[in-house]
Amino acid sequence: MRDFFKNVFATVLGLFLFMGLSFGGLLVLIIALASTVQQEEEGVALDEESLLVYDLSTLVTDRPLPSSFFEFSFSDFENLSALSLRSLRQALETAATDDNITGLYLAGNNFPPNVGGYAALSEIRAAIQDFQETSGKPVWAYGVGWSEPEYYLVSGADALWINPFGDLSFNGFGTEIQFYAGALEKYGIGMQVIRAGKYKSAVEPFTEQKLSAASREQSLALINDLWQTLVTTVAEGRELKADQVQAQAQGRGILLPKEAEAAGFVDALKHEDEVETELRSLMGLEDPTAEIPAISLADYALKVETGQIGEQPPESDNRIALVYAEGEVVSGPGGQGVIASEEYTALLRELRLDESVKAVVLRINSPGGSATAAALIGREVELLKEVKPVMVSMGDVAASGGYWMAAPADRIFAEANTITGSIGVFGLLPNFQQFANNNGVTWDAVTTGPYANLETVSRPKTEAELALFQRSVNEIYREFINLVATGRSLPPAEVEAVAQGRVWSGTAAQKVKLVDEIGGLEAAIAAAVAAAELGEDWGVDEYPVQPSLEEAVLDQLLSDVPMGATPNRSRSPRAQTQAATQSDASQSGATSPELEAPFRFPFQAVMNPKIWGQGERFGTIGGLQPSPTALLATMPPLPSGTVPTGAFPAAAFPNAALPTAYFPITPGPITPSPIPSGTQLNPALADLVQDLGHDWHVLTQLNDPRHAYSRLPYRFDLR
Repeated sequence: MRDFFKNVFATVLGLFLFMGLSFGGLLVLIIALASTVQQEEEGVALDEESLLVYDLSTLVTDRPLPSSFFEFSFSDFENLSALSLRSLRQALETAATDDNITGLYLAGNNFPPNVGGYAALSEIRAAIQDFQETSGKPVWAYGVGWSEPEYYLVSGADALWINPFGDLSFNGFGTEIQFYAGALEKYGIGMQVIRAGKYKSAVEPFTEQKLSAASREQSLALINDLWQTLVTTVAEGRELKADQVQAQAQGRGILLPKEAEAAGFVDALKHEDEVETELRSLMGLEDPTAEIPAISLADYALKVETGQIGEQPPESDNRIALVYAEGEVVSGPGGQGVIASEEYTALLRELRLDESVKAVVLRINSPGGSATAAALIGREVELLKEVKPVMVSMGDVAASGGYWMAAPADRIFAEANTITGSIGVFGLLPNFQQFANNNGVTWDAVTTGPYANLETVSRPKTEAELALFQRSVNEIYREFINLVATGRSLPPAEVEAVAQGRVWSGTAAQKVKLVDEIGGLEAAIAAAVAAAELGEDWGVDEYPVQPSLEEAVLDQLLSDVPMGATPNRSRSPRAQTQAATQSDASQSGATSPELEAPFRFPFQAVMNPKIWGQGERFGTIGGLQPSPTALLATMPPLPSGTVPTGAFPAAAFPNAALPTAYFPITPGPITPSPIPSGTQLNPALADLVQDLGHDWHVLTQLNDPRHAYSRLPYRFDLR
């Protein structure tokens, strides 16, 4: 009993610390929100004849970033500048016809970490080129120093200037693989491999000490394709011959400023103050001290999105659904940054049934992942294609499971430097027998059959067991080949010849018929509009729907922490209900998903599972598992006034449809059991509760007319 209360105290202390941090975060968040609202009201001034400035440190992503404050640290939040590819393109399209924009200035020399690869850069570069050709306005670029990605992006500018003390790194592409086989052998960790496809090289770091011949062959072919695309593009932008560009990479590697100027890679060497003087002159500013009127591309894009600049497209009942599938393919509910089977199958199913959705564009940026998850999502793409056009736009990479999802589509678009293909399957089977034996650990077992402990890591797999695993891999590979053959209208033998786990550039993938057209996201959207015969009467909706900032904060605070799951959200309540029911039924194994689904209390992860019973079900709420936001919507505001010690607000929530705390439950309605009035708490625990109650009271005093932050369901069941 003593240990029990000790664990209870530790648990509540952990909850208190968690809530203290959350409350502090909320205060900072509210200040940030107020600041943001003020900035939106004041706006960023757009003077006549302003320069549009694209800072190359701006993070450009496929999918618009969520508004979740917790995605970023406090120090990074203030300076964060981010755009989606579509926002960037729409901003440049608007600026091309905006009389207040006189030109585009590409500034800086450092991309942020995790910026998109060359396929994304290709789309950005194309948008800049379209701005030039449509508007006739100049594009200028300046940097202290550039490497290949930055130079690839700016090489089409009308004028390129580099700092006299900078440099231009232009030395070609290379790939280097780290191998662990020697270390695994040294420490006695065994690794067995099952795979289908001789080029499926993802397993090699664990089994080899250098590149295999097949891996070297495909890697060299891939980087050569990507490099030649860059060389050709740069040569066209600088009006040079491709062999002139190649010669600089081969002969110098790093070009000093004067060498870059002599080779025609840049137009002039200038210090920053000289660039400002040049810009004033080009913009017709006679005063040498006058501030150059300018607006950042990120701020301009925000004005375009909010309707402050440019013409807003007319509302249309004909919708194109743009679905972003970005990250690793995983089974289950998933969350931000992954392509989760439950979320995406439910979403694609809803889009198939939504009559207002006339076509779907699936934007894929994924290296692959779970074969099972990819197959589930791919099946929904097949069903979707039967009733409406489906186009796929590939980003930087659409390989393995990423290509599995793409294969059934009507048409597949990729950039020339998109990494695609990798039609193959692999698995790794580690064992720790030698490592354990070297340290005095042994195992023994009794079984009811030869395969009973098939998943053990205590020994290597037997030949019979390996054959069993290999049979499964071969079957998945066969299904992969057939799926691609059907989706691409190709004979299976032709697919087999270009499969084998090999990766291709977008250009090479088009030649072997894995890709239909070289083009970006807008090309895929245009194809979807044409296939659906919508003319000019259409609009785009982006999925999965990003939560608002308020929803994101509340879901972060109230969601099951270790799972990291983001609730399914769709445009219609029907979709949200169906998605939640389907997801929960698959987790619980319920035979009637419409009638039963498990409810997990929001702070389950914070509580000590040893106290409350690990793995126990926590009852049902109306047959569904709502998102934390939906849960809050049913809760009454906290009554005003202070919270007395020992009676923390459990009694403030009389709603019988909500759980009060952690307690084992048999299936059926939930019976609330609030803390009885006058319950005496341990003094130390009472102090913690009092402090938490004070924080609660402060929350209720904030200017929060919707009572969003005063409905957090903190409850304790102290028995």
